[in-house]
Amino acid sequence: MNRTQQDYLFQSFRELFDPANDAPITQWGIEVQDGWYVIIAQMCSDLEALQRTRQSALPKIRQIKGRFQF
Repeated sequence: MNRTQQDYLFQSFRELFDPANDAPITQWGIEVQDGWYVIIAQMCSDLEALQRTRQSALPKIRQIKGRFQF
């Protein structure tokens, strides 16, 4: 995913992404092609909405990676 899209997701959904130094997402970023951006952004938005309605802790995303990248 390009850097602009990735940075937007990291800034907009800070509570979702694991900030630990050993988290693969911290070391490698989001490892998918740009076409996944809309799907991942919607998922993050849905998770935050769920957290507001359930008032429970959000999961921490440690890695997003495509299995095959061309």
